[in-house]
Amino acid sequence: MARLGYTLGKTSAGISAWQGEARLRGEQVKVLLMGAPGSDAPMSLTEPVWAGYYELGEGGEMLHDERFQTLAEYVTEQLLDHEGGKLLLYAKPQADRRSEHDGSEHWVAEYARARCA
Repeated sequence: MARLGYTLGKTSAGISAWQGEARLRGEQVKVLLMGAPGSDAPMSLTEPVWAGYYELGEGGEMLHDERFQTLAEYVTEQLLDHEGGKLLLYAKPQADRRSEHDGSEHWVAEYARARCA
C-alpha cells in the first residue's frame, strides 16, 4: 500500500487505517481504509475493506463510504481508468519483490489485468 501512496496511521479514535488520496466522482479526496468501520486496517489483499472518502484537509467532511470484498478489489478499482478500461499503474515485476514469499504486488497486477480482460 505504501508504494501506492498510502500510509498506515491512526484515526482520531485510535484505530489503525490506511490513509491516502483517491478519486471520487472525478475529485481528489482523502480516503481511509479499514477492515470494517471501527476495525483495524487490512493487512492482507484478501481481507474485506471499508473505504471512507473525505474532503481534503484537516477535519474534512465524509462524502461517501463503500465496502469492497477484498483489499485487492479496492486497489484494482483505484488502478483502473474506467473510461479507457486500462490500468493506470502496474505493480513491479515479480523479480523486484522484496522477498520470495511476498507475491502480493505481482498478485495485484495479475488480478487487475484479469479484470481488464
